[in-house]
Amino acid sequence: MTRLLFLPDEQTLMVLDSPQPAAELVECVNQGRWVPPPPFDGVNGASLAATLHATRQGRTVIISPFLPLAEIHRLLKPRQRQILLLLAHGLSNKEIAVKLKLHPRTVALHIAALNEFFGTRSRAQAVSKALEMGLIEE
Repeated sequence: MTRLLFLPDEQTLMVLDSPQPAAELVECVNQGRWVPPPPFDGVNGASLAATLHATRQGRTVIISPFLPLAEIHRLLKPRQRQILLLLAHGLSNKEIAVKLKLHPRTVALHIAALNEFFGTRSRAQAVSKALEMGLIEE
């Protein structure tokens, strides 16, 4: 069971439970395939669904058309933020490991966590999503 926090606007918070696994739900939302619950599922629901972003913290998924950068930064661990920046600069896992004095497998685990957080499948997609969300600059 996945706990879902849906923030359709700045004044509304809906807490829902979904049988859908959290990672699958994040991917579905971020690809625009998730239908908002009533009363947000009407004519404007399609345009709302296209603007929604989902992030995951354990078995909780936060869905919102906006997610303040401060909230995203809070959800990402400091080491994940470091690795994300180094990914954006094109460093390989091995180069990141050397730079941060980590084992390459540890770097790979952090990258997997970033992919899970952003609902992406590759390091390039994670960087692209971070750029799109304004977490890192080009």
